[in-house]
Amino acid sequence: MDTTETYIKMNREAKEIQKLWKPQEGDKFQGIRGYYSGKFENRIETFSDCSDPYYGSIPDGWESIHDGEPGWSYKTQSIWLPRQDQLQEMLGEHGLQTICAEIYQFSTSEYGSRFAMYGSMEQLWLAFVMKEKFGKRWTGKTWEKIK
Repeated sequence: MDTTETYIKMNREAKEIQKLWKPQEGDKFQGIRGYYSGKFENRIETFSDCSDPYYGSIPDGWESIHDGEPGWSYKTQSIWLPRQDQLQEMLGEHGLQTICAEIYQFSTSEYGSRFAMYGSMEQLWLAFVMKEKFGKRWTGKTWEKIK
């Protein structure tokens, strides 16, 4: 799972992807996390549904986070880091053979800027999803509309 600064930045700028996030057990994200002590930190977290009744009443806009320490993370200040399988699911009902052919074509095209531009499969798949679903390409700093 890619948790590099590059992947975090790509996801921070991918507003369309962030809007799709419906937190599920095991999701990785970077976010500001509020502990019962009132401290806030910015670090990589793993989303975990908390079934403890004590955490059952969470303020609107907050999500229950539990990875050994009780607390919450404000979803709008968190950056979801989708896994490769989650990115692939965003493409819908494509067959595996079709997806493999399309990702190969993308990775060798001008929009893919050659495979070497991306440091992980998650980065490559994020760029592919952004192109296919939203008509955007990664410049190294932001997502721009493809003309």
